[in-house]
Amino acid sequence: TKNSRVQSSHRIMASLSLILTLFALWKISFCQDEFVCGDDASSAPGEGGSCQGEMIDGETVTGIKCDETLSCQGATFGSPIVGEGFVCAEGNECTVECSGDLSGASDSPSSTGSCEGATFNLEGDWKFIKCDERQSCKEARFLITNPADGFSIECEDKMSCMDGTLRILYIDREPKTIKEIKCEEKLSCIAFDVDITNLNEDATTITVESVKCEDKLSCMMLNIDATQGDIVIEEIKCEERWSCTECSVTTPEDP
Repeated sequence: TKNSRVQSSHRIMASLSLILTLFALWKISFCQDEFVCGDDASSAPGEGGSCQGEMIDGETVTGIKCDETLSCQGATFGSPIVGEGFVCAEGNECTVECSGDLSGASDSPSSTGSCEGATFNLEGDWKFIKCDERQSCKEARFLITNPADGFSIECEDKMSCMDGTLRILYIDREPKTIKEIKCEEKLSCIAFDVDITNLNEDATTITVESVKCEDKLSCMMLNIDATQGDIVIEEIKCEERWSCTECSVTTPEDP
């Protein structure tokens, strides 16, 4: 009858809808990949193609990799609105890696690295930011909400984090540590601005285990503001002459 055919059609549509929903949930739970930005002209951004200048909607990933010169220059990853950033997939300790090579380029501030001027809006268990080539994170901006316990950032080469910004926001009511903020080479963190905010209201302490300035002028004009909330910086190491020239670190204990 006509009613039977209509009911059968409705059941089929309901079954298809359920299958699509289950597939989407499976994909979200098990199929997140590393978001890779390279120089493959035949691939899409995130799949090996360039992300240069792109505005990329937030999604769930296992990491972000910008491994070619200019591959993420000026790109924006997600939104600063909570829930609309790049979320670290559950069960992972995610990494942002800016490693585009500047081989043959000069050491002048006008040279360009893989993540120059990029903006990363990150949420969840992000564990590590690695800027391991000259000027690879120059003028880059990182906003991380509730990163993983033991979070670290390493600025490994000359001017690798020059004029960059790192904002870390804690609102998840869990005591956590920042393992280290590490500036390895000359001028690697020159004019780098770090802001740590702990909005927890239940005496949850955020501990920065170490700020390491390992070479001459490595932390020149580095600014760390840790005045918002219960935050402790255990160690600041200025390992070479002038490592911490004009460096500023403020905590809740400072007048």
